[in-house]
Amino acid sequence: MDSSVPELLSAVQPGEDWEEVLFASACAGAREWAQQFLERLDAALAQERPAGLRLKDRRWRTVVTRLGALRVRRRRYRSAQGWRYLLDEALGWAPRQALSPALRQVAVELASYVPYERSAALLGELLVEGPGASTVRRAVLRVGGALAAAAAAQHTAVYTQGQAPPSGPQVARTLFVEADGVFIALQRAPERRAELKAAIAYPGTRPCGRDRHGQVRRALVNKEHYADLAAGETFWEGAWLQFAARWDLSQTAQVVLGGDGAAWIRGGLPDGAQDQFQLDRFHLARALRRRLGRAGREAFTALRQGDRTPLEQQLAVAHATAGGRRERQERLRQLEHYLAANADGLTDWTVAAPTPPASPVRLGAMEANIDKPYAQRFKRRGMSWSGPGARALAKVLQARANGALTAACREAPQPSAARRRAASAATTRSAAGARTAPPFQARFAPRWGPHASRPWVQALRRLLS
Repeated sequence: MDSSVPELLSAVQPGEDWEEVLFASACAGAREWAQQFLERLDAALAQERPAGLRLKDRRWRTVVTRLGALRVRRRRYRSAQGWRYLLDEALGWAPRQALSPALRQVAVELASYVPYERSAALLGELLVEGPGASTVRRAVLRVGGALAAAAAAQHTAVYTQGQAPPSGPQVARTLFVEADGVFIALQRAPERRAELKAAIAYPGTRPCGRDRHGQVRRALVNKEHYADLAAGETFWEGAWLQFAARWDLSQTAQVVLGGDGAAWIRGGLPDGAQDQFQLDRFHLARALRRRLGRAGREAFTALRQGDRTPLEQQLAVAHATAGGRRERQERLRQLEHYLAANADGLTDWTVAAPTPPASPVRLGAMEANIDKPYAQRFKRRGMSWSGPGARALAKVLQARANGALTAACREAPQPSAARRRAASAATTRSAAGARTAPPFQARFAPRWGPHASRPWVQALRRLLS
């Protein structure tokens, strides 16, 4: 034991972190074991490969894992559909992805909380070799893009091709739905801002303790999220498909929709006889307080019970007090228009219901459910988003809120013809007679390929000529 002390001390130089040194050494040994394991696994898969696969050669691939970058040489097979790598398919390694499924899950989930640069920095602190910010961003785009593409395919199948919508296993006689939106900044888009819309659905609530005032706190039960940047009608079509995959909507007798009164939110209410819209109590109380002052509290309490008399009296007093001040009169008229547009949602749904429920559910959870998962990630200072990037991240946040992000990140690639990249016009079109220009002394394929009309190609063409 004493003879190994100098050797151990020499392994850690003065000023070095012994924990980091040992961790790097352990990961280096684990990578050697992993490489041997993968080589044996590839050989075993070769012995049991399906009929019709012909071995072509072996190809190297580098995958960033939690142990560090791992370079693996695996067998490539030719099939009727294209090239196949049995080892990649067995391990869930999608083509042209640098991260392993396990590390991709960690990176994508971390990027759903903090910016891409910060995610890469944190992974670099924890791992021997962490991915870069662009790699993390591409992982989010792939995972979120796949989720968005699956939702779009389902939307087309149901609303365009006429297929039957999904029907979930759960039953909710009364389904509560709340929706809200948050505006985000865009980049490289005709519009400067876009509204990210979000909705939640839940069948009820449960007690979860008491607050500092002694009142019972309640939590939503079996909550389901949906988020997108689509227009109002398209958004609700996708949202109801998402909710239908969880609940059997044919057995739902009543839908209670809550929101701040925006037109697109009201458009999500079904046309059933018992379906009701309820104006969000926070927005109602704020509108009354801003225009009527302290007197608005009495009107707020009366409106919730279906009594409009105090409101009408206070509006009359407010108009008389305003006198000839046009700005004050205009604000009061705006309040009247807002209340008239949402007249069917002023009374609590429990009061307007034909049969009062035994345990009423109070709506008003949407503000927290759009702030925590979505607004805090999208609205940081200086952030702007491309349309595809914002939609992909929204779907990642939706999957995280629904507990489905792990399955989305670890979904295995499907062996199909898509694994063979189609030749582009830049590689198939003959470049005979094409001009070359020093100092490249080579043919610049994009000048005659599918990107020939792009501005950057035209600028390069002018430089080369």
